[in-house]
Amino acid sequence: MHRCLQIPELVAEICSHLPTEKYGLRRVGDLVVLARTSKLFSSHALALVWQSINLMDLLCRLPRDCFVLKKSENAFRVIKITMRPRRRLRDSDFERVLFYCPYIQHLGVNARFRDVTPMLSGADGRLSQSVFPVLRGLGWTHEGHDSDVELIKDLLTPHLTELRIHSASLELLKSLSTLGSLCPHLQDLHFSYPLGMSLGEHSSKESALSECLRGLHCIENMTADTLDEVALQHLSGLPTLRELHFNDMGFLTLPVPDEDEEEDKTSFPSLQKLYFSTWYIESPSLLLAFCRNSPVVELTVELSGELCTTEDMELFFLSAELGISHSSLKEFTFYHDLELDTDGPVRPPVDPLAHIIAFDSLRELCQFHHLVSVYILSGVGVDLDDDTIFHMARSWPHIERLELRSHHGTASPRATLRCLKSFNQFCTKLTKLCMPFDATIGVLPAVLTVWQCVPLESLKELDVEGSPITEVHVKSVARYFAYLFPRLKMLETLVDSLEGETEREEQLIPEALGYHPHWKTVAGILNLRGGDEAKD
Repeated sequence: MHRCLQIPELVAEICSHLPTEKYGLRRVGDLVVLARTSKLFSSHALALVWQSINLMDLLCRLPRDCFVLKKSENAFRVIKITMRPRRRLRDSDFERVLFYCPYIQHLGVNARFRDVTPMLSGADGRLSQSVFPVLRGLGWTHEGHDSDVELIKDLLTPHLTELRIHSASLELLKSLSTLGSLCPHLQDLHFSYPLGMSLGEHSSKESALSECLRGLHCIENMTADTLDEVALQHLSGLPTLRELHFNDMGFLTLPVPDEDEEEDKTSFPSLQKLYFSTWYIESPSLLLAFCRNSPVVELTVELSGELCTTEDMELFFLSAELGISHSSLKEFTFYHDLELDTDGPVRPPVDPLAHIIAFDSLRELCQFHHLVSVYILSGVGVDLDDDTIFHMARSWPHIERLELRSHHGTASPRATLRCLKSFNQFCTKLTKLCMPFDATIGVLPAVLTVWQCVPLESLKELDVEGSPITEVHVKSVARYFAYLFPRLKMLETLVDSLEGETEREEQLIPEALGYHPHWKTVAGILNLRGGDEAKD
């Protein structure tokens, strides 16, 4: 084994296959011990082993009589290891630690699971940027300890390109007000705040974070819970910014765009990925309205909380159409998590039409002609008719995945079976389709004219949601599908998503449960996965 460690390629292969502990921590201990006992272990191999390390793994290179590791378990049975000093640390104790430091490119600390805070006071400045000459990335779960703040500041080298700090305190953010001069080459910046903060605390941290960003001009990937107007104005002008993530976006206060501004002006000129996680649909709408011709390729919105109104959704889709370049967007995802922080299934609303996504909203999305993937999961779905689906299919010739899903099901969908031919005509790359339609209207004309269509060979998965169907129409619908989609492998309904959890059936419209057996019969006739055997 020691001879193998001379060969850089073999060491790289070993490192790539090291098992990973829970929470992404590498089990490098055994390999480190092997490396220490090998006289043939090359500098290149050491660099591979130590290029990404957790601070606890590094401090475990101290003499064993210096520290003790204690395990504790919380209510969720998550184990936390705490490292505590047994005696006062001396310079000689750090001999092995300082030997490995020059190889470390990414240093991580996760105090939620591996807490070294009690050891930091005994380090007395021995761990600083001077002993990490090749350090490029620093990841820290900050728990509010003064020693953490000082050590983070000591490790901010001019060569740092990645900084990730979770649960950042106001004290830490204020101490990083000169981050632009300390780390002028930062490209990947990630900040998050502790849970349970008041509105005033959020505001103070947003202002402090704006100060941190002011001198940074090379950011490529920015992640934050939320940002204020000053920070967004700064980021919108950066030619380097490619990804922008909001993990817990609150209410935004942004200026109304000036109508006199040039139409060809671009904000966020290089932005490719835009991600929102929020309880307020108004905030993504405001930021998208703030954009100008932004070349976003992937737009993702994960919404929590109560159902949005139809008007709120109209504003969101309109803002996306106005703010994003029509020639750039390829992936659109809108996910509404209704069951977060609830004790049971969320029942359908009394007035579904007040919350449905109007077909006019979807037509705004049709302005993006290069879409490859569209995934929408809302409360009661999208109001579709045959004309809208025809327009949608014609607008998206490159579409490969189209899923218009709902938590509760769409009552009385207006689209009919005939609309499916639109995808055969325009969407020759479509592999997965999910949408509701009425399979009880116009079945015979659809079946009689199906030969006029070219079969869609690419479609492999079809989810009909809670589409209406009767036993009378089962064989006709199966014949229709057999010609339209000859390579179909799977046919599912909204009920299949329950995965056997019968108590969640309360979240569906009652009709969906009644239609499910008929669709399973269709699948059985076509010999598709999950189908029942055909009955004569």
